[in-house]
Amino acid sequence: MKFVEKLKNSSIEICELKPNPQKMLTIKSSLESMLSESNELKYLAQRAFISYVKSINHMGDKQVFDVRNIDATKYAQSMGMIQIPV
Repeated sequence: MKFVEKLKNSSIEICELKPNPQKMLTIKSSLESMLSESNELKYLAQRAFISYVKSINHMGDKQVFDVRNIDATKYAQSMGMIQIPV
């Protein structure tokens, strides 16, 4: 939300889009299944997770990019991982 505020303060128009709940699909179980079957995909998901967290940590504006505000568990699950990579 801090980033949205900064965009609005810079005169950049923002409009919120809300998904249609009837058309939403869940792919969580499919991703988990794919990662459990493929060590390569699991490795790539872990690397992507770590890279993302590192990139957020290196950003300058900590009001917007604060790694402590990331729900790491939910982020890992959104990528098909059962737990946060170490």
